Amino acid sequence: MAKFLYGIQGKTAFIFIGVFVIIILPVNYLIYSNVKRLLIEADTRELQAEGEKLFSQVKLDPPVFPLPPLGYSVYLQAGNELRTDSVFASHDFPVEFAFTRQSMVEIDTFKIITLTRPQEYGNGQLFFSVGKSNRHLRGQIGELQTYLFTANGISILIAGLLVYFVSGYTLRPIKKIIQVAQKINASKSIERVPVPVSADENRELAMTINDMLARIEHSIVHQTNFFASAAHELRTPLAVMKAELTLAKDEKRWHSMLKELERLERTVNDFLMISELKSATLTIRKKKVELDELLFSALKKIKYLSEERKSKVQILLQEENIDYSIDVDEDKMENVFINLIENAIKYSPEGSPVQVRLRHDRGFAVEIVNPIHQEVTDPERLKKEFVKAEELSAGAGMGLWIANEIISLHGGSLTLACKDLSFFVTVHIPAGQ
Repeated sequence: MAKFLYGIQGKTAFIFIGVFVIIILPVNYLIYSNVKRLLIEADTRELQAEGEKLFSQVKLDPPVFPLPPLGYSVYLQAGNELRTDSVFASHDFPVEFAFTRQSMVEIDTFKIITLTRPQEYGNGQLFFSVGKSNRHLRGQIGELQTYLFTANGISILIAGLLVYFVSGYTLRPIKKIIQVAQKINASKSIERVPVPVSADENRELAMTINDMLARIEHSIVHQTNFFASAAHELRTPLAVMKAELTLAKDEKRWHSMLKELERLERTVNDFLMISELKSATLTIRKKKVELDELLFSALKKIKYLSEERKSKVQILLQEENIDYSIDVDEDKMENVFINLIENAIKYSPEGSPVQVRLRHDRGFAVEIVNPIHQEVTDPERLKKEFVKAEELSAGAGMGLWIANEIISLHGGSLTLACKDLSFFVTVHIPAGQ
């Protein structure tokens, strides 16, 4: 209903109805006034003609009074300047009305025409009044009003509906543009909107949108290529630096520099992954791996952070004799668990335990639980881009977004929850993955 009222079709129909009403009502009022006047004048002429016909047959000596036709009434008076006497009156004529001159009057539903002429003998005047009911005339005027009102209402309704459907037909190209535009994503290949064959504004709009999409697509390609090239260029010197650091003899300095280097390496990897996810070019290469070994491998790569924060990370298996083999992209899923466990360590109080629970339940579920400083409202919002639990914390707020996207590409799901100052992150990987 709201779409009908506020859409272009509805607005066009209402505007047309408004304009139609503004134009047609004065025109119809003039027509009604003229027809009404003509009906009244015709009725008055008919009454006057009948009166003149009857009055011509009236005589006083000898007295002759013609009988009026059915529906007519007459009243004859004779008088002079001093007095007027009634001579003859039909039984239904309102004789209480006094006539002093020729006139046309209406008394309630009775129209009366009064004619005068001099008396044949003497200096007096004869006043002859003829009248009839005007209910028939009023009925005709009422029917005219009804016909005009009904015709106007039906015309306005039909015109409004026609305009609504015709405007809907003219808006079909725009609706097609909207349908295609709703499916457009920022990727290397953006679908173009259909260009109507009609040489009108719709065609011009579609072509303008397509030109805009081409510019956006060109910009995305250049931006993606830049991010990918920058990430690849950074990975090479980082790998060299990492190899050289492993040969360093100063263990304390080596430990600090290697920790920062690994953090920078993960940042670059996240940077590259964001670029690939945004451009829909990330490739998932699945192979069979052991989920428990994948978790231990991820834990090894953040051992420096856990040592620095004095956090004890425990991996709890549901049962020892369960086959934890799954088909996933090992590197990308390992990156997911690194991000999730790293977040659990960073956002828990120093020295707090972090538990990683592995369950087999209609697939596999990895639950990461850590204590937090304060309750988090609406934890699920943290999966959105650039959203952080603490605004002043380090990072861009993309870690959980990356994890959620990669898990979704594997057919799984990521859920976040907070209860009693404990934060729960659960990764569901369906059976068959």
